[in-house]
Amino acid sequence: MKEQELRKATRWIRIFFVATLLAGLACYIFLQHTLSDERGIFGYHCEVFTGPWERVMPDGSRIPVQIPGSTEAEPGDDVMIETVIPPELAEYGTLCIRGARQDIRASIDGEEIYYFTTKETRLLGTSSAALYLMIPIPADAAGKTLRVEYFSNSAYTGHFRSMFYGNQAGILLHVIFRLHGLEIISGMLLLIFSLIVILICLILRIVLKRLHPLIYLAVCMFSGALWVLSNSPLQQIVLPNISATADLAFFALMSIAVPLMLYFDELQSGRYHIYYSIYNVISILEIWITSLLYVLGIAEYTQSYAIMFLTLAVGIVLILVSIILDGLKGLVREYAFLAAGYMGLSLCGIYEMLSYIRRDEFFNGAAMAVGLLFLLVMALGQTIRDAIQLEHDRTKARHANKMKAEFLANMSHEIRTPMNAILGINSIILRDTKEPETRENAENIESAGKSLLALVNDILDFSKIESGKITLLPTEYETAALVKDCRNLVAGRAESKGLKLEVIVDESLPTVLKGDVDRVRQIIANLLTNAVKYTNQGSVTIRFVSDRDEEGHFRLNISVKDTGIGIRPEDIEKIFSSFQRVDQRRNRSIEGTGLGLSIVLHLTKIMGGDIRVESIPEEGSTFYLSLPQEVVDPTPLRDQKLADTGVKKTVPEDDFYAPKASLLVVDDVEMNLKVVTGLLRRSGIRIDTAASGAACLECIAKNHYDIILLDHMMPEMDGVETFERMKVLPGNLCADTPVIMLTANALAGSRERYLLAGFTDYLAKPFRYESLVKMLWEYLPPEMIEQKPPEE
Repeated sequence: MKEQELRKATRWIRIFFVATLLAGLACYIFLQHTLSDERGIFGYHCEVFTGPWERVMPDGSRIPVQIPGSTEAEPGDDVMIETVIPPELAEYGTLCIRGARQDIRASIDGEEIYYFTTKETRLLGTSSAALYLMIPIPADAAGKTLRVEYFSNSAYTGHFRSMFYGNQAGILLHVIFRLHGLEIISGMLLLIFSLIVILICLILRIVLKRLHPLIYLAVCMFSGALWVLSNSPLQQIVLPNISATADLAFFALMSIAVPLMLYFDELQSGRYHIYYSIYNVISILEIWITSLLYVLGIAEYTQSYAIMFLTLAVGIVLILVSIILDGLKGLVREYAFLAAGYMGLSLCGIYEMLSYIRRDEFFNGAAMAVGLLFLLVMALGQTIRDAIQLEHDRTKARHANKMKAEFLANMSHEIRTPMNAILGINSIILRDTKEPETRENAENIESAGKSLLALVNDILDFSKIESGKITLLPTEYETAALVKDCRNLVAGRAESKGLKLEVIVDESLPTVLKGDVDRVRQIIANLLTNAVKYTNQGSVTIRFVSDRDEEGHFRLNISVKDTGIGIRPEDIEKIFSSFQRVDQRRNRSIEGTGLGLSIVLHLTKIMGGDIRVESIPEEGSTFYLSLPQEVVDPTPLRDQKLADTGVKKTVPEDDFYAPKASLLVVDDVEMNLKVVTGLLRRSGIRIDTAASGAACLECIAKNHYDIILLDHMMPEMDGVETFERMKVLPGNLCADTPVIMLTANALAGSRERYLLAGFTDYLAKPFRYESLVKMLWEYLPPEMIEQKPPEE
């Protein structure tokens, strides 16, 4: 069977199995509610008791009343009803009456047998809590008259709830599981889930420093759970003071709407914020006013039920209208599951309010609890949907990043290749020309080429940082060399603008440190370049200071101060943003991409350092940089001459001479071949060139070379494939020759990939003569480098 058909068959098996389970569960529930009760461990018995009952009027007349039902009465009236005790009631011995915030007295033939009131235990209000009351009926009471008196000052005066008779165990099980099972279970689930969600949101608030909007829905669910549970029989079983619990039910009911409004306000991105805010203010005022009236004894909570439900109804309609408006705008797709969940909650809320208006039974909140649970399920569905969409977006983003990386690689190659020819041939002109005008023109080309290369490097560096592919390469370096390199980077430009460049060095600085010196130099170069760029007169000062943090670790502190145009206070936060240049009108003539300081900030953070800036407009700016570094040689600089420290011995440019050496340059661009041969023309090296990978293989089969410079991007056979064929080429005369990858690919990880592939080293285009000579000096045998004879 094919794999696709097997999956289809398995899918139908799963569907059929789930349908079977659901059908079996439905049958079980149906049978439990239709078949006779067979429990006997507690002598379980409970039946509804409807009477007949008669109300005894103050004038002695009697009128029949319906249980459950109501009769005309005003708050404060005493309502008495009577019935003849049937034999079955006397046999089972217990009559259960549900009070509706009333005091209740029961008597048989004028003798009091039961009295319930909370006058002595309640702190506030004039009405007792609504409870299930177990009234004992003597076994010999059959045929006698049972009188029940209701005393109430609440809105429930004259209302009678359901009555039951049986044994206490049977009545208790009936009340908890049959009448309030759904209410209790849904209320407990609401309470548990709401607390879990609130806890998770608080943890996210601490970790992510952001309050998740789901916490508002959780608070709404928590209020709903308190309302449902405090109205349930659990208050008689678990909680000691039922009066306080009854008050909590009203307070919780009034507190449901506000967090729900806040949740949808966040969900809808504040599109209806003003309307939600007005509603929330009114709701909060209602809570305070209603509670104050209750505390002062002016009005009971029960007398505010109509206002509470009116406010809730307005809230339901307000959110429904907002959802409809979002649907018309096509925005409801953003939260479709939650919109459906709210529709379910609204129907449950309307059902609860209609039940209260009909007064056919006590208002218990079970439907509202089910509605809130349904909203929670929809919220979870929305979360799952959003997570799936987020993963889909991440996949698209990864694909986009991959495409961007490929584009940057191609852009890097396409730009760097002609730049290599431009700068290389220009270097040859600078080395060879004696004419002042030609030299001046060549120097201008050199300056413009360096600026263009700097822009390309900034974009590539930013791409590396953005993709998280930038890596640090810690090496040991001499502090004095770093100081002199940084000074030399901007000395010429500062001098051309007539600026004073000051370098102040703490003499206690260690002689040798360890860190990514190239990145340190890049950060300082960016700060110095900006300082010179934005300063037209005055000075630029760089200061190097030694420091230790609280844990005793060494930190290299650097400050760059200028007397330039400064930065406005409102622009200071913008200067480290990507592609952001402040005060465009004033700085429109200043070159740059706006990436320099963004790169500085990211590199500083990657290195575990800190950077800040202080600036006064028209007076200047000071950047403070602190970078953790490792101390290798703690000898202070004051024990050495700064001017003579940190300069590695290298061969001067014009003194490099290796007539015994041979070099093979492989590149499909003829101009690049001319650049290498032109730059090394005075070195005496024998240079052969090859314009393809196939030509390279022919050359190494006939001649031995001391170094091979191999381009990467070549048609038919690229540099990497050529290198792999060189390894297995029979008769290869250059099996041990260093092969250096010469390429315009300068993206993150390029050097590491080439070294991993087996190349000896990596030289990025466009390269300078100094870099080329340094590479030759490092990999040519020492005996091949000779003293250059004096020129005639």
